Amino acid sequence: QITVTVTLTDKNYPDTDLPTRSFTVTLNFADSEIALAYGESISVAFDVNDAEIADKEVYTLDFARYLVIPEDKTVSYAVTMNEKGIVLGGSSYTLVFAELNLGETEQEFVFAVTATSGGKQLEYTVTLLIKDTYQYRLYNGGFDLDLDGWTLDGTMDGEKNDAALGGISEETRYWENDSSGVVPLFYNDGKFFSAYAAGAAESATGTLRSANFVIGGSGWITYKLGGAKNIEQVYLEVVSADDGAKRVTLPNFDWSDNAGSLVRGCTLVSYKANLLEYGFARGDKVYLRVTDNGNSTGDYGLFFLDSVVTYYPVGSEPDDSFNLVSKYRLYNGGFETGSLMGWELTGDIGVVTDDDNYWNDPNNVYGKNGRYLFSWYTNEDRVSREDATGTLQSRVFTLKKNAIVSFLLGGGQTGVSLEFVRPAADGAGEEVLARFTNQLFDNNGRLISYYYQFNLKEDTQCFVRVIDEAADDEGIWRCFALDGVETNLAAKPEGYNLAVNQLSADV
Repeated sequence: QITVTVTLTDKNYPDTDLPTRSFTVTLNFADSEIALAYGESISVAFDVNDAEIADKEVYTLDFARYLVIPEDKTVSYAVTMNEKGIVLGGSSYTLVFAELNLGETEQEFVFAVTATSGGKQLEYTVTLLIKDTYQYRLYNGGFDLDLDGWTLDGTMDGEKNDAALGGISEETRYWENDSSGVVPLFYNDGKFFSAYAAGAAESATGTLRSANFVIGGSGWITYKLGGAKNIEQVYLEVVSADDGAKRVTLPNFDWSDNAGSLVRGCTLVSYKANLLEYGFARGDKVYLRVTDNGNSTGDYGLFFLDSVVTYYPVGSEPDDSFNLVSKYRLYNGGFETGSLMGWELTGDIGVVTDDDNYWNDPNNVYGKNGRYLFSWYTNEDRVSREDATGTLQSRVFTLKKNAIVSFLLGGGQTGVSLEFVRPAADGAGEEVLARFTNQLFDNNGRLISYYYQFNLKEDTQCFVRVIDEAADDEGIWRCFALDGVETNLAAKPEGYNLAVNQLSADV
């Protein structure tokens, strides 16, 4: 090492008394015929499954790559690897991954290298930080290798017919003759599994099963799912590979079929789901299975699948560009399936409709969210159902401790209430956690937006139930409209009114 002082002066006026500037630099000279290119300590971190290694089984470490060696010089090496306590010779060393017992946690391998040339030596260390996440990654999740790693089992007309259920496609558009004039897109990433592949038919039934993988990292997975409108007939599951005892359904929460839009019923929607939230644990071996029992045509009794990614390291979770699938979400809370999918109806108290107004009057606007809502009246059949009684009940979901919920409620001047109910379990009966009415009713069927924040001690299973038990009083709104039921919101929705819990002591 040599320290040098450098003085700068203005070259145009070298003889003036103007101040000069000076500073010191340290120059390093290698006492050898070779030199270090990157410093005395080199660290390399990689995931075996991500590394660009041809056979994914070995890694050749080239110690010479860290040196500057003139063409006319020769170098000899002495290398000690601390992990195994052995001395190596030569300019490279090959690690066989199968012998390293790698896992998701990085393992450290340190090599102390002495390079000799012309009787002089240089010493440096190379540290490898290696992990292998292969077992956590679903094989061929993007169908780039066609159906390799997937098991297809299809039936049509009572006979074995795998191709009838679907196959691999690269088509980007469907329904070229769509009457709306807009050609919908699949939004696929190259090859994907398609129920519109050659030889496929919507009337076919069966399953598509993935290879096994182990839950690791943050527990998140992402995928693209299309079709699968009817959750009771067509659904994606995560299943325990050991005994199949644990099964969790991941619905196509954000399915829609808005005419004229590029997002249609078969569009692949990007989703993310945290399997740890559903009771799985890191280290659990599972597989994905799509089941299609929808043997009728015309109601999206089919499915499309693409881009399944099953490993995200802790700290690298999928972002909000993916739609959330969660046990904390209420399925079909806005009736955007265009049906009562996920709801159970007793009594002829209403139907799902895409009407914008009621009583065939453009002045009587609902103010709905999206395309559909539940209403006592439709402009098509002109049946009011005002005298009917009954209930409308959702699927079970989970309320967080401080959950914020919201809903749009219209009508219901009397005899109509909306409840959040804990279902009966462990010998205990059901418990109504909160009960609301249309407290801001203003003598019409317009939807009024409400929100409420719970203060529960722990996460609680729950369902929504609307009760219509109105009396036969003429001139009284004994019916209701409902839309936009949302659960576990991140914050109070802007412009919504605070709902009054009728079970509160303050009421």
